Amino acid sequence: MNESSNNNGVLVVITGILWVVVTLMAWFGYWFQGIFVSFVMMLLYLIAGAKLHGKLDKTFLIYPIFSWFVLWMVSFWLVGHYSDMFRGNAPTFTILGFHPSFAWVFIAWVGSVLTLTLGFYLLRDKWLPQEDWDAYQAKIQQLNSERNKGGKSYE
Repeated sequence: MNESSNNNGVLVVITGILWVVVTLMAWFGYWFQGIFVSFVMMLLYLIAGAKLHGKLDKTFLIYPIFSWFVLWMVSFWLVGHYSDMFRGNAPTFTILGFHPSFAWVFIAWVGSVLTLTLGFYLLRDKWLPQEDWDAYQAKIQQLNSERNKGGKSYE
């Protein structure tokens, strides 16, 4: 077994354990804290998905992956903070017209989509170089030409 598949195997085991932890936390009433554990799990999925040939470019760790992680951690901490602050009371202000506790969910969602999209666009050659894309397309064309002999296509 090579090192990159071993690293991914470790990530799979860790994320599997984290799924169980999140489930148990929710079951025992610690659902809000479980959200933060799930962010660690998603961070590991992002790291695994951003690897190219088994290696993660350190640029991805800073931006967009770590930036995404910090955005979600801070946003959901603020969700909890404002939920506690206004529990049972109407808020004295809104953020973008939203209740302060919900506004941060919205900001985390939009911010994460923008962060990951921009980051992967700007760094696209580090996670999917043109030559890898060309090789993939050539492989699909080869499979299609072989399969067309039987009248079927992968497209």
